[in-house]
Amino acid sequence: EWRYRIGGKYLAGGILSTADPQDVAESIEAYITANDTLPVTAAAAAGSGTTWVVTLTAKSPGAWGNDLILWQDDDALPAGATSVVAGGSAVGNGGKLFHNGAGAGTVATALATLEADGGRFYRIAGAQNDSTNLGLWRNFLDTMAGPLVGKTGHAVFATADTLSAATTVAQALNEQRAQMLWMEDGETPSAVIAAKMAALRLQAEQSNPNRSYDDLVLDGVAPQTDINTNPTRPELVAALDVGLTPLKTVNGRVLVVRAITTRSLTDLGGVDDGTLDVADAAVPDAVRDEIALFWETDFKPNHPNVGDDPPANGPNPAAGIAYPAQWASEVKRVLKNLETQRWITK
Repeated sequence: EWRYRIGGKYLAGGILSTADPQDVAESIEAYITANDTLPVTAAAAAGSGTTWVVTLTAKSPGAWGNDLILWQDDDALPAGATSVVAGGSAVGNGGKLFHNGAGAGTVATALATLEADGGRFYRIAGAQNDSTNLGLWRNFLDTMAGPLVGKTGHAVFATADTLSAATTVAQALNEQRAQMLWMEDGETPSAVIAAKMAALRLQAEQSNPNRSYDDLVLDGVAPQTDINTNPTRPELVAALDVGLTPLKTVNGRVLVVRAITTRSLTDLGGVDDGTLDVADAAVPDAVRDEIALFWETDFKPNHPNVGDDPPANGPNPAAGIAYPAQWASEVKRVLKNLETQRWITK
């Protein structure tokens, strides 16, 4: 049989004793065409002599498709049959990167549409991991979270690049509301990894935003099969220092080491760990929402009028009249309740 992995997904098919190269090539093409969850399309055509070629094309246009990896296991091929993988640069596990994808798309129009839509997007999975588009995402997140808009959200991205290249994009992003997962030569597409993490965060943080994701298993993400690119402890420390959320493979499973934001530098280039873990950024937003909800549904309807604080030892204002000390006391009560629920622990 033939065996391959494309984008971290394992493919295999039988080879009849009567099959020729055309039969094998067309069976691979048919298998890929029938599996619409794969990130590629396939086309079989005659090559030189008796050979046949299956050309795989990434569904993601432009340079983003170059992150995909094709890996083969030729141990089960029949005697006399060979399968040669052409493409881009080789990775440590023997696979090859896709190549020839050129040009980076832009999310500018999409973000303008989202902003004009006026909706609120709590957790976003971004497919992009280039500095230009990440800059557009950062501006969008900051604009939506501004005090006159108040639609706070958090985005998750991922990269399979080297630690050096991943450091560059993470520090260019440098955003409290953004998380960048890093898995060098990861076979599962980066956009899929980002989507899985964003979905897990959305589910977990609805009940309590103060979440830790240490050693969280990312089911469905292909494990690292090259021991040399599974990060060492010094590499994990270095990744965390620059705002990357590193992933590691342990016993065939992919684990989150520690979920942090990409904010690692002050605007002047100094060390900034004020919003290190993703909870440091998510909790203030959630607390703000709770206070706003209390104001809109409870305090404001029951206090249609506003007055000054009463004098010391004087009577409180009549029912329905709000005053600053009263509001401060109610906010403190809300915060103490959230402290009891362990939303607030610092």
